Amino acid sequence: MRNVLAVDIGGTFTDLVAYDLESGTVTYAKSPTTYGDFVEGILACLTKAGIHVADTELVKHGSTLVINALIQRDGARTALITTKGFRDTLEIGR
Repeated sequence: MRNVLAVDIGGTFTDLVAYDLESGTVTYAKSPTTYGDFVEGILACLTKAGIHVADTELVKHGSTLVINALIQRDGARTALITTKGFRDTLEIGR
């Protein structure tokens, strides 16, 4: 097996989707997000999916954790500082 993994670490769950490059099968797993060590949540997903780390060719990682904190206004107060001429960057990105 040669797998490509997509992992999303969210505020509640860590989600994993694995695509086997040889067979074309797709496997999905979910585990609680582990705040102390995010890797534990990823490894729990791999275990549930029956995938060995050694069989992994590529990992794509995304996180909705930060987006959720911003939307819910939860977490530390933050500020965005931009250089002159780039103050509209966030609006343009919408």
